Amino acid sequence: MLSTQLYPAEFSESQVASFISESSIKNRKALGQFFTPLSVARFMASLAEYNKQTLRVLDAGAGSGILSCAVCEAAVKNKAVKKIEIDAYEIDPLLAELVRESLHVAKKWLAQQHIELSFRIIEEDFILSLRQDLWAKEIVPYDLAIGNPPYFKIGKNDPRAVTASRFVCGQPNIYALFMGVAAELLKDKGLMVMITPRSYASGPYFRLFRQRFFDMVSPERVHLFESRKDAFRKDEILQENIILKARKAGNSAIINISVSKGVDDLDNPAGHRLSTSQALYSADKGRILRLPVSNLDIEVIDIVEQWEGSLHKYGLQISTGPVVSFRA
Repeated sequence: MLSTQLYPAEFSESQVASFISESSIKNRKALGQFFTPLSVARFMASLAEYNKQTLRVLDAGAGSGILSCAVCEAAVKNKAVKKIEIDAYEIDPLLAELVRESLHVAKKWLAQQHIELSFRIIEEDFILSLRQDLWAKEIVPYDLAIGNPPYFKIGKNDPRAVTASRFVCGQPNIYALFMGVAAELLKDKGLMVMITPRSYASGPYFRLFRQRFFDMVSPERVHLFESRKDAFRKDEILQENIILKARKAGNSAIINISVSKGVDDLDNPAGHRLSTSQALYSADKGRILRLPVSNLDIEVIDIVEQWEGSLHKYGLQISTGPVVSFRA
């Protein structure tokens, strides 16, 4: 590879810069388009596994294709992969063309590394195009689902919510439907690596999603950002985001939790290990994904779990005002 050439993920990132300069943030927000920074894309790709000769990849909500390109780069570091098959879903026709250009660059680059790349750009709504009665027969399961899905609330009667009603309780957010359907499309022992808001970790709107999702996959790694705006700084987004690595039909007893201030210190994040039973807590009203970020947080969890009653039984009442449940 010539030194003057861009790596595939770098090329894809340059495509994003052009798209953002020519589109309005209002329109991007309406479609839930928040673009993955290069360092985050490569970090996410590094969490995947590359121990098969043929790697089937699902990139739902592909954007410019930067995550798929990052996977291609990471696969080169492992000599096992000889062929990569990518299905990239992108409903925006302008972005779909950018994905196509990015993956053509990746295809030529991989050929120099003696790896074959085949890909499909599917210009359809990911959820609506995958009715469960159809894809169960027609879709070849994937080894890896990697994604930065769109996020915005939709109504219970929205066609996408109806199609994926098995994950819906209350007012759903589109990103959770992407996560749930993507998990269904994985092979057993296949991996999912997703960057999303962390709001699905608790709260009644995501109760049914958590139950069904964590029945399918076992979380193995969670990465948190201390900054609420750094992960998508180009899009001017104020959001608490996490990266989840989970395995279909897995049984991991330990979850690795890591934390970085933002995207610039991803190479050396602080981290600790937590038992799955501690992190994926079963409460009276369903599962909750607890994500302590320090040893002090873990000690607090241990203390609270020793309590034999509830605050009400101890004669205590709480007045909190509005609560963002996943931050409490």
